[in-house]
Order: sequence, then C-alpha cells, then structure tokens
Amino acid sequence: GTWEKLIEADPNHTEALVMLSRAHYFLADGFLALQAPDNEAVAKQEFATYEKGTNYGERALVLLDPAFGEAMRAGKKFEEAISKIESKATPAAYWYAVNLGRFASKKGIQQRLYYKDKLRATMERVLEVSPKYFWGAPDRYLGAYFALLPGIAGRDLPRSAKHFESSLAI
Repeated sequence: GTWEKLIEADPNHTEALVMLSRAHYFLADGFLALQAPDNEAVAKQEFATYEKGTNYGERALVLLDPAFGEAMRAGKKFEEAISKIESKATPAAYWYAVNLGRFASKKGIQQRLYYKDKLRATMERVLEVSPKYFWGAPDRYLGAYFALLPGIAGRDLPRSAKHFESSLAI
C-alpha cells in the first residue's frame, strides 16, 4: 500500500509508521479477529498482524521521541523510559500499546502478565500527556486493562469504572 511505499522511500517517515501501526490494529481487530475462531490460518495471520503493528508503532515511537530510544539503548527500564515521552509521541505510543496488548492476549495469560507493566506504563503516560487522544482512548484502554487483569495481578473494578467514566466525559 501507499504507507509501505512511503517507508520504503523514507524509513523514518513517522506519519506512515504510525498509520501502519494503526491500520494493522484495525485489520486484525476489526476483520481478522472476527474470522479467527473458526480458521486457524486466519488466527495466525491475526497474530502476525498485531506483531507487525507493534513493530511499526515501536519504530515510530523511537523516531518521534529520540530520548526514549536513547534511554532504551542505554539499558534503562522500559517503564522509566516511556514515562518521559513527549505528547508528540502519543500516536506511536498508543498504537504500539494496543497492538502489543492484543498480541500478548493472543499468546496467553503468561504473556499478558509479562507485558502488563509495559502496557500500563505506556497508557498512563499517554493519558498524562494527551488525555483526549482518539476521543479518550487512554482512559478506555485503562478501563479495560483494570477490568481484565486477573485478581491476583491487580484487577480493580472501581478504578476501571473511573477510567470508563472519564472516557465517556471526553
């Protein structure tokens, strides 16, 4: 497609990378996921699509916030590095996280738990710097996040409800 051609010509085309991350999420979530339960080949394609969306989002995130990339290369903990991103990196961080969250969910409970802190830190920073992004998406995400966690891992239904209410207000 057009966005792939843009990043072939310019691998640092951040807008195209963000749009590819977003497009892969919507392809997987809005089309492939609906067919995947009945079709193993489509389920594999769905998983691969979330993975590609995660990778495009990560590439855009590193380009949009070079300090994040530098911190990661210096061996900083992801949660620390993501906590300092600027609002200009919001689209990349958001689409990175939603793709990663679905990717982890498809891998199973162990992967969901493995990535939960990264996902929470990313979305909390997005909420902090761009609370109205994508019509209150950070609050919607965190609403689902706290509702879907296993109890032992931090499920918090009152906190979930507050995030959903904040999203609806936006």
